[in-house]
Amino acid sequence: MDEFLQETYGITVYQEQVMRLSQACQFYKGDADVLRKAMGKKDKKTLDKLKPLFVENATKNGHDAKVLEKVWKDWEAFASYAFNKSHSTCYAYVAFQTTYLKAHYPAEYMASILNHTGSIESIAFFMEECKRMGIKVLGPDINEGFGKFSVMPNGDIRFGMASIKGVGENVVTALVEERKKNGKFTSVFDFLHRA
Repeated sequence: MDEFLQETYGITVYQEQVMRLSQACQFYKGDADVLRKAMGKKDKKTLDKLKPLFVENATKNGHDAKVLEKVWKDWEAFASYAFNKSHSTCYAYVAFQTTYLKAHYPAEYMASILNHTGSIESIAFFMEECKRMGIKVLGPDINEGFGKFSVMPNGDIRFGMASIKGVGENVVTALVEERKKNGKFTSVFDFLHRA
């Protein structure tokens, strides 16, 4: 196993490793590919069918049945998060990029996260993350805010007015256009008159 798991410190991480290991234990290439696909799709039924074939072929090849049981148990656990190597590389690259953005542009990053979060529960979760990071999330403000969460010059995030329940994007767009055209709203009466 060392030959195939050396780069991942003895832990099965990639689907390709399972294929190569199963082939080394006398699985045919076709069976190894079926095993890989079953793991990728989390297909327990197919995995259960392949187990006896794997154990039988590997014991014929001189491998200890107890060790094979342990290997198969590890593979079953691995199947719940299995990726192929190229897919894992892409995810790692995106994780690196987003980590960089969060570290170097925290307010902008969190504002973007808040803008692309669907439910109010998720917004609340990420607002807590902002608080943990020391970023203030200011309430909605018709004189300063926009439809989406936005970063203020001082690094605070202004709540997006379109995220308020019952307020649509068109209403916010009209308010922002009015504010740009005729200046800030001076009172609730000025707001009602101009809106």
